[in-house]
Amino acid sequence: MGTSLRSFAHPTDYSGTVTPDDIDGIDPDPIKSVKAQYVEDSYHYSVASLEPGDYTVAATCQADRDDPATDDLNDTIQDVTFVGTDTVSVSAGSNTVHDFQ
Repeated sequence: MGTSLRSFAHPTDYSGTVTPDDIDGIDPDPIKSVKAQYVEDSYHYSVASLEPGDYTVAATCQADRDDPATDDLNDTIQDVTFVGTDTVSVSAGSNTVHDFQ
C-alpha cells in the first residue's frame, strides 16, 4: 500500500452498513479519517473518541486525491476507491481492534 493510506469511519445506518464515501459535504461523509503509520513492515492506525455503536470502516491509498470541495466518488468520477470495507462494533470502556485484510 502507498504512503497515503487512510482509514475512514462512518456511523452505520439502520441496516448496519454504509457505503464508504469521500469527504465532500454530501452524506455520508466520514466522521473520522486517520492516516495510517507504516511501522515494521505493516500499517497501523488508531481512531480515537468514537461513541459506542456500529461503524462502517474502510481504507484507501488515494486519500491524497480527496478534495473536500468536490465529490471525488460518484457515477462518473472514481478518484477515491475504498478497500477492506467492514462493520465494526465499538463498546464503551474498551479498545476495538480491526485489521484490514
